Amino acid sequence: MTLHNESHISLSIISILDADNQVTGYGFFIDPHGLAITCYHLISNLQNIRIRDYYGHEYDAVINKYYSSLRNDIAVIHIQKDTTYFLYFSHKAEIIIEVTEPVRSPGKTTWEFEDLRIDKCDYLLQTTGMHGLPVLEKDKLNVWGIKISDRYSRVLPLKNPNKTGQFGLLREYLSNTYSLRQYLRRNGEVRTIFNLQVLTAINNLIDKGIYLPEYYCSRDEETKIHTYIHSAGHLKFIIGDNGVGKTSLLAHAATLSISSGYVLFFSAWQFELRPHGLRGEIKRLLQQTLTDHPQETITIDDLMHTACNSIYNNQCIIFIDGLNEISNQFAGKFNSWIKHSIGWAKNTNIKLIITSTTPFYKHPGIRMGSFNVKETKEAFLLYNLPEKFKTISRLSHPLVIRLLHDISSQAISAVPDDYPLVATYIQRKCASIARLTNIPSNTIQDLLILLASHSENHWLSYDTYQDILKDHPDLVPILIQENLFFLSNNGIRIIFPWIGEFLTGESLDLHLPWDQLTPTQRKGLPWLIAKHSFLKQDVSPVMQQLLSSIVNNHPEKEKAVDILINTIQHLSHPDKHYTTIETFTLHEQNGFFLPQEVGPLVFHSHLSYPNQLKLIKIALSTETLSPHFIHFYFSCHIYHPKNLFLEPIAPFSTKQALHRYLEIQRDKTIDTIMQWLYDYDGVSDLPMINVIACIILHQFHCHGKTRKTSFNVRDKLFININKQDNTHLSPIIKEICSLIVASNPEFEYDFYKYCAELESHINILRRKSNYHFYIKWLPPVMLDIIRNTTTFEKQLSGITWLIRVPEYTEEMLHQTLILLKENKLNWRNCETLLSCINMEEYFDIIVPELISFIKNGEDRHSREMCIGMLFTLKNNEEHNLVLVQHLASLMEEVPELDRKLTQQFVAALVKVPYHSKAYPVLNALIPKLLLKDLHIWYPIMKHLCREETCSYTLFDKLNWIRWAFNNLELRPLCTLTILLLNTKVMKDEDQIIALIKPVILRTLEKSDQFYDAVLKKSKKKNYAVYYDILNDEDFKRGIT
Repeated sequence: MTLHNESHISLSIISILDADNQVTGYGFFIDPHGLAITCYHLISNLQNIRIRDYYGHEYDAVINKYYSSLRNDIAVIHIQKDTTYFLYFSHKAEIIIEVTEPVRSPGKTTWEFEDLRIDKCDYLLQTTGMHGLPVLEKDKLNVWGIKISDRYSRVLPLKNPNKTGQFGLLREYLSNTYSLRQYLRRNGEVRTIFNLQVLTAINNLIDKGIYLPEYYCSRDEETKIHTYIHSAGHLKFIIGDNGVGKTSLLAHAATLSISSGYVLFFSAWQFELRPHGLRGEIKRLLQQTLTDHPQETITIDDLMHTACNSIYNNQCIIFIDGLNEISNQFAGKFNSWIKHSIGWAKNTNIKLIITSTTPFYKHPGIRMGSFNVKETKEAFLLYNLPEKFKTISRLSHPLVIRLLHDISSQAISAVPDDYPLVATYIQRKCASIARLTNIPSNTIQDLLILLASHSENHWLSYDTYQDILKDHPDLVPILIQENLFFLSNNGIRIIFPWIGEFLTGESLDLHLPWDQLTPTQRKGLPWLIAKHSFLKQDVSPVMQQLLSSIVNNHPEKEKAVDILINTIQHLSHPDKHYTTIETFTLHEQNGFFLPQEVGPLVFHSHLSYPNQLKLIKIALSTETLSPHFIHFYFSCHIYHPKNLFLEPIAPFSTKQALHRYLEIQRDKTIDTIMQWLYDYDGVSDLPMINVIACIILHQFHCHGKTRKTSFNVRDKLFININKQDNTHLSPIIKEICSLIVASNPEFEYDFYKYCAELESHINILRRKSNYHFYIKWLPPVMLDIIRNTTTFEKQLSGITWLIRVPEYTEEMLHQTLILLKENKLNWRNCETLLSCINMEEYFDIIVPELISFIKNGEDRHSREMCIGMLFTLKNNEEHNLVLVQHLASLMEEVPELDRKLTQQFVAALVKVPYHSKAYPVLNALIPKLLLKDLHIWYPIMKHLCREETCSYTLFDKLNWIRWAFNNLELRPLCTLTILLLNTKVMKDEDQIIALIKPVILRTLEKSDQFYDAVLKKSKKKNYAVYYDILNDEDFKRGIT
């Protein structure tokens, strides 16, 4: 690096001073007018920011709120000092190999890191305590990053707008204004004006509290905007209700786009709808920017030429926010104006991105809803909301989250309903203004309600605004400064539409018929109804009035639908009015409220979870799936959002609402969907909702690993049906299991081949498009295909499902047992298949076959598995007797499986009661088993020595213990002695001593180790026995 550059860098660096006037970190100038950048954490706790320059002079500094970010650790500060020494932002930084050092001795200004690329800059090894120093391009004055951490030696790249947020706007402006690349000088001057326009517009949104960059959450719609910008299109609408974050998304998108082309950002409330359409508005607003920031060599014609033409392959992107917020005074000419404007944009190189609450110009656009689950989690972190609120579905709405934050949600124990939430927000706003003006907060709130009642689409003339506030002139500027209203050339407008609607509702009378209200008053009516419902007053009459207008096709029915939808969303205690809401949902399925809109409404409402899911079920029941799509949803096992019935990446709708329920309340939602599956009367045709429920469950299982769930549809499906009389549900089982089998890719070829072999195959294939015909015709077809399948794997795949069909079970069971005897069925397959059926119902079929397989089968593992399945005793006493008789026989005939058989024998002893017919059979086997090998007699002994509550069983156990001491060899007797001492099955110490004394004496002939073990065990478990053994003279002589 040249000596000149070293000197320049040293002069551009400033020191940040702490409260004790000691250097706590560094920063550097980035323009000639005293603008500097440092790390936010260096100044966050300072009441007064002071800096020291190269010459030791100290200055006060003020933080710039627009471009500073605690979240990103960037602080932009302004110092009242001009300087010719500042660092530049280049258009493109390629290799970063220098980090400045605050030591100003010659030759010691930078370290060089050879061959260090940009993507490695997070791992620069640097001296600690250097926070705020710039990272530079080699041999240049171009700054690329800033050092922000000692612990991780991190450098924040200032080029990346995703990491640096709002600062990206300032960086781009400075790089164009003070670029060192002279051949781009003219282009840079033009870009400077464009950048200034965007800076001013977005900073204005920040001032008004409309856009909060620090709380911006990444949205899925960003990808769609990015795709559009790089496409050949010229128009993209972003559509969404008030409060879903359209403005924030647009401002963030403009921030990211500013480095890739010429960008302009306009708020539509600024438009005056002058002649020449949008071109005239752009020219007027750019002229205003040029007037505020005059340039000697740039004219308005230069700017318009740049906007309308491609320069160096850069496009002009124009962001227009809130097209629905244009003043009502232009209502008559709006349609022709927007049509002319869009036509003009298409004929130029301009791309338009426009937000609105309703689509215009027959353009569908990007539909924007509430946060998805991932975005909601990010919002909770940013807004510091309590974890306990995360499962509340309506807290995915950006507006509700922000209001909770603004009213200090950490202090509340429960989420307020919509009405008290907004009411609290406005009351606190009024209290804040009251402190500034000494006007009572109630008076301020009354004036706000009066202003709202005189507004039209939230607009007032300036004269009306002043006239209402004439007795309190101090409020005229303060209401604007406090971000309740904004001033434009077109009048005064309430900043947030939801505030205007709420205040309008406060001025209305609930008894006034809705069709006599103005359009603005109708927007406030839902809040009035919500208020009365929150106060637990009866709102049934007005709800019924709205419903009657809808059902009876009132001339303005569409308006009544809008009012009722907004009412349901804000209503407190809406479960009281569930019947009305359900009637409305059912009636409007083919009207102005489509089924796909039901989910978002209930998701954001105060309805209880069961009622929310009831309405979603009603909406999904209207779905019509062709056999083709049913086949697709069942057969698609490759995870991709577009392959799911509940497609999570589609615009927010009923399906996506149910998908979110599965993410935030998985178990409850799965149980509810299982109930949908069983909801069938057994008489009518199988409803589509049953198939849809099965599709959802099936896909939830197939993509379980991706979705991080342990739910297994194969184990759960119809598991509840098997526990009850399921005669009327047999069609569900038969038809859905057949659908699942038919959707298996292995059967696709066989299925079409079967159809082709039928005499009337053409008509049948055509009629397949009919759902009800297809659903009835398919089961016998799939049964025939399975019967004729010769490939074991395919046959097993079909049997796995068809064995669940009651009328197919016996046939599939026989086929399963044949496969088992042929050793084609491993233990996993067998367990899966046999667990699907009621073993008692098919007892006479299963038991002989499994007994034969256990005796003669080849696969040991499968035979052992069958033992476990077969000898798990139930409550049928006759069946249990047959099973234990077979068990006794097998223990004699199949010695190689005696370990597994013994386990089942002991389990049976525990299960069967003393008075059952099976008990004597088991009890009689005990002495034979005690005389066998260790792995048999040890489990039997453990069972005998377990404590027993049944006196009859206890009597038998004690008899067998005495028998064992009289008949067994020494080794098992030693084990039995320890087991007897370890439990309390025998409580008489004299009996215990009498039984174990001969055993101990026999062991003393060789060693006293067993005697010591008995002493140790008895000391822990039975001190009386321990004392007797310790003082027994025979033992003492034996030890001697």
